[in-house]
This record gives sequence, C-alpha cells and structure tokens, in this order.
Amino acid sequence: MNRHTSEIDFEAQIDGWVRDAASRHTSFASLVRNLPGVYPGFVVASLRRQSIDIEYGRSERLLRLDGPIPHPKDGDWRFHPESWGLFSKLLLKRPAKDLAILACPSLVKPLAPVVDKISLADSNVAWRDFLPNRGIEVSWGDVSLAAQRWPHRFDAAIMDPPWYPLEFARFLSIAAALLKLDATLYVSFPAIGTRPGMARERTQLIRTARRLGLEHVSTRRSALRYATPYYEGCALAAEGLPVLAGWRHSDLVAFRRTSDEYTQQIDPSEDEPWIPVSHGRLQLRIKPSDGPAGNPCDPRLIPLVKGDVLPSVSQRDSRRRAAAVWTAGNRIFGCASTEAFHEVAATMQGQSPRVLIEELYGRSLAASEVQNIIETQAQLTELESLEAQTYDDMHEDFIGTPIRDPAQPQGLAQG
Repeated sequence: MNRHTSEIDFEAQIDGWVRDAASRHTSFASLVRNLPGVYPGFVVASLRRQSIDIEYGRSERLLRLDGPIPHPKDGDWRFHPESWGLFSKLLLKRPAKDLAILACPSLVKPLAPVVDKISLADSNVAWRDFLPNRGIEVSWGDVSLAAQRWPHRFDAAIMDPPWYPLEFARFLSIAAALLKLDATLYVSFPAIGTRPGMARERTQLIRTARRLGLEHVSTRRSALRYATPYYEGCALAAEGLPVLAGWRHSDLVAFRRTSDEYTQQIDPSEDEPWIPVSHGRLQLRIKPSDGPAGNPCDPRLIPLVKGDVLPSVSQRDSRRRAAAVWTAGNRIFGCASTEAFHEVAATMQGQSPRVLIEELYGRSLAASEVQNIIETQAQLTELESLEAQTYDDMHEDFIGTPIRDPAQPQGLAQG
C-alpha cells in the first residue's frame, strides 16, 4: 500500500471518528479530547470535509508544571496529573520496590512516595534542579547508558520514548535488560488516531517485545493524558487553532518480563545533539556546524515561516530541515553562521562576542560583520521579550493577561 492510499484511508477513518463524536460533543475541546489521539488540525480538516459546524471556543491556559521550560528539540512531553494518578494506582496494586523511569522525568516527583527507590534515565540535564534531593538515582545521557551504569535490576519500569518505531524497539531492549524476571513494564504508546499505520506499529511493538522476553499483558486505549507543552501551544496558535491544555492521549501497554537472559541493546542514532544556550527566559537550541570554513560572519536570524512559529510538532514536517536555531516557543530560524550566533547568544549578559568570534574565525572582522553582530544582539533582545510574554500569556497562573489572537502569531520585526 503506497503512502497516498494510506493517507486517504486514514482521512476516511478520522472522518468516521469525528462524525460519531460530533453527535455527542458540542464543543471543539470536548470533541478532540474524546477522539483517539487525533491532532486538532486533522480534526478541523475533517469537520470542514464533512461540513460539520461546531463551537470552537476560546484558547485554554496551559498547565504550569514542575520542570524546565520544555523545548521541542529535547522531546520534553509531560504527563498530565491525571496520568500521575493512574501510574500511582498501578504501582500500589502491583507493588514495586525499585522503579526505573526511562525518558519521562516529570513522573519522578509524583511517583516518589509510591515506591522505595526511583532510578531515572534521561538525556535532559536541565531536569537536575527539579528532582527530589534524596532517594533518586539518575543516569544522564542516552537512556542506553543506564543498563551499563546500573548493575541492579528493577521490579517495574515506565518508558515514554520518541513516538517512532526504531525508538520503541530501542527502548524495549533497554527496559528488558533492566528488569527482573516477572517485573512489569509500562509503555506509553501513540493512540490509533495519531498517524496512519498505528495498528500495524502496535502489532510490531508486541512482536519485538516478545523476542526480547517481554510478554504482552494488556492495552488500555487512550488511558494516558499529556499536558500540552508550551511549544505545542505555540504551534496550535500559529495554525489558527484554539490552544487546548491537555488534548493528547496515548495507550498504556503493559508487559511482563518472562526471561532473565541478557538482552542485546539496540544502538542509538548518531545524530549530533543541538547545542543549548539560554538568554534570560529565552531557551535556544543551535544546530551544530563544521565551523566557519572561511565564510563571512553573519549570525543574524533568517525567517523561515510566517510569524516564525512552526505550526507543527511532528518530526515528519519537512520544514524542520531548514532550521538552524530553535526556540522553546517552536520558533525556527535559518542562520548562515551558527557558530558565531552561538558566541553572540552565550555572551548577551557578559563580554563582547567580537573577540571570541575573531578567535573563532582567525582574523579581524570587517565593519559589515561587526554590524551583523549588533543586529543579531538586537534580534535576541526582542526574541527574549517575545518568548517570555508568550509563555506568560499562555499559562494558567497569568489569568489577568488575555491570550493573544491565535490567528496572529507574533514574529520578530523585519528590518
């Protein structure tokens, strides 16, 4: 089956779900939350195809949860407090003394009172300051390092990998290596309406797990709920959609470890991580480069999309490939000199970046290049203010500030 046919079939399936749910739900927010993980933009397209009228309502304020400001390049998705409660009940029903948490650091604090010991494996070191001070073992870096660093085995594990087949297979191999015989693994898996082919991917997940000594126990459809992260709120607004505070659901798939044999790890991808830099409340990720290579120094940000906000959080969106600088608010920019941009962003509160950039380039900068640096500094100042204001506008404890019209995304001023 080619992709075109698959997408047509998926649209027809969405139309059926939407038609059925629209007969029972009169608001857009309620409709979306009662669908099996269908992206709000797909829901709007289905309503239009079927000429179904519904009340879209106002944007909702996002939950302000513990943790660093989530960034799309970190894959920082956080479970809604409803999901904390579900995991707590499961861990009390089938008690676990030692719990391993793989790539979902937002669960550490709410689940700490339920088990004797929690071990977290995650790549986002920015979470360090938001974890409990005691009783937590942490493996920073790729989750595969946990199996090498932790000699002991666990009674239970929870994993929430990036939602793509290779990552699920890789995380399953890691979890299998960490679990005791008869231990339980809880997996957050995309609901069937997330994208075409999810039923097939779920079947493959269960087959892969079986080969790794993990027996499928149960699947609870749409049992888990996520709090909408800041960057997805910005993407929804950029698409002209109401911002929904907790629309995304996933299935909870449980497995039992049936073998205590060693499990061979699946190697991680070799993609070089983006470089994190912050300025005030502005959280940036910069695409690594091979260096200046004799090019002119021009670290200015280049607009890529209208309003600068990418109206999507999907890794399959082709516009992502052009991005060289990415903000926590899902704003993306091109940049001709990312290595120089890094120096400018890293020195906004301190020394002049000129000396550092001249050392980087191995020469004195021309007057036009110095002007490029000055203009970049102005862009960063404006961007920091814009991101801070957008973040406050969108979150629940700033109720006195009206949310900006989601159809009018705010971008950098164009010179």
